[in-house]
Amino acid sequence: MYSLSRQQAILGNYWNVDPGDAQEEAADPNYGVDDGDDLEPEEVVDPVGEPVRDENGAAIGNEGDGEEDEAAWNLLEERVHWARGVIGNFDVMREDNQVGMNVYLEVLTLLETHAATLPV
Repeated sequence: MYSLSRQQAILGNYWNVDPGDAQEEAADPNYGVDDGDDLEPEEVVDPVGEPVRDENGAAIGNEGDGEEDEAAWNLLEERVHWARGVIGNFDVMREDNQVGMNVYLEVLTLLETHAATLPV
């Protein structure tokens, strides 16, 4: 598969100079994998986006304080509810011939305009 995509890139004239990393470097099983020492633990979510919980109901991968986490989730839920109310029936799935960039910018502008009216 790599050879085929490389060949297509060469024939398509968008891979013409840099051959990429050396094969010896790329052959390392940990090539491209962050060590994770400097990363915050990520919360594990299911395909729907809900946190995966253990048998005690605690979110897996979340090492924070329970009260702090609950406050953060409540704030996030409030913000999502507010944003959905602002967006309303805006067609976020419409085709804009820019891979969604124009729709994204319109939604962002809409949210920023309404956020400016919120009390501080």
